[in-house]
Amino acid sequence: MVATLFPINSRKVYRALAANPSIEFKGPYLRAISKAAGMDQKVAWSLAARDDFDKAYLLHAFFDLKESDRIKVLAAFENRYTPKTPMHRTFEHISVATSEFTQAMMKLLSKNQRPKVTRLLTQVTGLDELKCGEIAHDVSGAALFVVLRAFGCKAQDGLKVLIHASSRDRDNSKDLKQYAHLFQHLKPEAMVFILSLWRGDVELSDLDRSNEHMPAGRQSIRTLAAASAAKQRAQTSDVLDRAANAVSRLRNAR
Repeated sequence: MVATLFPINSRKVYRALAANPSIEFKGPYLRAISKAAGMDQKVAWSLAARDDFDKAYLLHAFFDLKESDRIKVLAAFENRYTPKTPMHRTFEHISVATSEFTQAMMKLLSKNQRPKVTRLLTQVTGLDELKCGEIAHDVSGAALFVVLRAFGCKAQDGLKVLIHASSRDRDNSKDLKQYAHLFQHLKPEAMVFILSLWRGDVELSDLDRSNEHMPAGRQSIRTLAAASAAKQRAQTSDVLDRAANAVSRLRNAR
């Protein structure tokens, strides 16, 4: 039935499939429904409400989800394999300035200077300004958590930043307890993978796939992969230079 319905490419069909607990999504159908979730909030909300759906595949819909569901997406990366991306090299270099970065974020967020937060995130992550703006203006703090943990930030300093970033109009003590758990149990590498996905360096289909198991005899794929890797290295070098300059300015300002 799923094979028959998916090619129809209709919002009504995707919404019905997402809301049907008897349907299990695997392989190309999992990728298709995750893309549909990124384009349709109702699909994303239905999938987020299901206990049997892998929440990591809602990353494309992250900014459309409720905060409790965003935390579920982050929790899906606990003890999970994530492949290395070009952005890992950038964060390996700039994580030496974690303290300066968190202090700068606290200062800007305490004064609610979100546009300046956007510019800082653009400089250190290499993400486009639109996505960094979404992160900076996310009053739930979930998106900012991704950046903080990618930097290697620990709970003690990270929670202080999230307190300044979150909405003052509600009691967020329960959320902070959940974030404290995530700071302890999520590896920075997993959060770098999320940032890489948001930047377009990787696909969700790369999750749980080891590059070491590429079948022998697939020389054309290897050649394409090598060419792609060379292009990514050049882009990463440029991003790394900009990030290093931003970090240097932070350390000098301190």
